[in-house]
Amino acid sequence: MTNQLKTVREAKAVQPALFLLIVLAVVRPGWADRWDSARKNGEDSQKAIRFCRRYANGWLMHVDPATGLFPRTINGGWFWNGRDCAADNFPFFALTAYVTDDYHLKRAAMHILEQEKRLTSRIDGLPDVYDFEKQGFRS
Repeated sequence: MTNQLKTVREAKAVQPALFLLIVLAVVRPGWADRWDSARKNGEDSQKAIRFCRRYANGWLMHVDPATGLFPRTINGGWFWNGRDCAADNFPFFALTAYVTDDYHLKRAAMHILEQEKRLTSRIDGLPDVYDFEKQGFRS
């Protein structure tokens, strides 16, 4: 008998013992608690994803129709600024789009970014406050 054939037979003889060891490791006490924990974590992550999608879609309902930019606030701050819109709202929106792999949110994020660069860049690409009523810079 060759050494290779002997090794193959030994490996086949070990397979049932290895399978039994794996089954015993999986079925050991406390395993059900881990499944319960995984199920709860899955439910919590789904709640978080639903919240993020609702939040992102909610902001999409408030974009300026002429520019496609987010307003500073939905309560009267009808202008775009870098501090609130570009630094706070847009990153959350873009992360939500890409983490959830939502095609429409990703397309909206890319459009908003293009519009921000095109409309709000003033000196050397630095953004300035953009007024929706004037359709131009505030100052």
